[in-house]
Amino acid sequence: MKILVAGTHPTPSQTLAEDNEEMTRLQVIKYLGICERTYIRRVKDGTLKPRKLPGGDRFYKRDLDGAYKESIRRGRV
Repeated sequence: MKILVAGTHPTPSQTLAEDNEEMTRLQVIKYLGICERTYIRRVKDGTLKPRKLPGGDRFYKRDLDGAYKESIRRGRV
């Protein structure tokens, strides 16, 4: 996450670049403040939907918006 100076706003290209950032399974676990077992449960129940690629699961930050808001609500992040 970037810290913005007061009075400035991110440009659309900056926001788009952050949303399109690819994240690995371990990065998602740290980003959401959850444990490995919770990650597995959420993938199994469909809450998290990874893109299955050779070398492991991948996520885009824009796909994690709802899960991130839930982590904030529960006080994990």
